[in-house]
Amino acid sequence: MKHRLLVLDLYRGIGIILMILFHLIYDLDYFHFITLDTANTPLWIHLRTFIVALFMSAVGMSLYLVYTQTFNRQKYIKRLLLLSAASAAISVVSYIMFADNWIYFGVLHMILVASVIGPFFTRLPNFSGMLGEWILGL
Repeated sequence: MKHRLLVLDLYRGIGIILMILFHLIYDLDYFHFITLDTANTPLWIHLRTFIVALFMSAVGMSLYLVYTQTFNRQKYIKRLLLLSAASAAISVVSYIMFADNWIYFGVLHMILVASVIGPFFTRLPNFSGMLGEWILGL
């Protein structure tokens, strides 16, 4: 068995559980089983932002851990193909269901982009940090 960071697995697991709960409540509201404005209520907006931050930071940590140790081109290409297929499926299905509000760039799409550009930045953590601070205007 490969060495795993249980803390990172727990971190990811918390993000997944929160995402499932968020979407369960969102879907219950969408299908009118409950009345809760998840799109405009500050609590739900902040929770959504927190969940996305959990996912993206977990992706960043994982990319750093994987690509600073070894780079397996075959696994990398497989990952990109799976993410591309899943992202395309999300876009197509959301367009069919919600033509006016389809998902053309969501979390999975961002994970794909991060997976493409991430390996170039994993060997330059100081530059990456400064670039991130500059982009965020810190």
